[in-house]
Amino acid sequence: MLKVDPELLSYLAKSLVRLSTNHKEIIANETAQLCRLLANPSLNDDDVRYNLLALFVLSNPNNDINEIHEHVKQLSPWKCFLLARWCIRHCLFKLAIDLLQIVINCVNISIHEIWLQTLMDICRAEERLQTAMNSSKDDLQVLCENIAEAGSFYESSLITMPTTVSIDDNKHSIDATFDFERAYCDIRSSIIHQFYELIHVIYQYDLGMISFDLLGKRM
Repeated sequence: MLKVDPELLSYLAKSLVRLSTNHKEIIANETAQLCRLLANPSLNDDDVRYNLLALFVLSNPNNDINEIHEHVKQLSPWKCFLLARWCIRHCLFKLAIDLLQIVINCVNISIHEIWLQTLMDICRAEERLQTAMNSSKDDLQVLCENIAEAGSFYESSLITMPTTVSIDDNKHSIDATFDFERAYCDIRSSIIHQFYELIHVIYQYDLGMISFDLLGKRM
């Protein structure tokens, strides 16, 4: 097995992670080569493994959790949480749910378990909204109905938002489109605001949410 300089690998991985946010297609080849290093048994640096996994899930967004489980279980719970946060940032909600469930299994404080469970619930709602958008994007009426149904989680628990989207009989009218877009933007802005308030509270919390033994070193 090829011996890897951990400092060089860390630099490359972090650089590619930054680039991948907006230029994923440009670094596809480099990402694929680096991700192969996940199988290297000498790779024992948690930071490097996290960065490689971040690249891996971004370059393979349709991967099931089973495909990366062998790599994920070598991460500390804190890095696993950060990987879930990365997936959320890139709208990979299904994978984020699976990763958050792994973190929940390491938590023994009820309020922190509730926080993480709330994030999972939000991810499920976001995934439903994502599915609704993709499955009915060519039919405005169906799209409105699907979004209203998918958004019921927010209405019933965390976020106050419109129960329905008002449109005129003529779905092609300018006013109808504007009403729909305005209501949809209201929904999304509420979701994003509440979602990231919660996830950043957890991120910035003084690690009381999980013991130091479970988390490893502080980020």
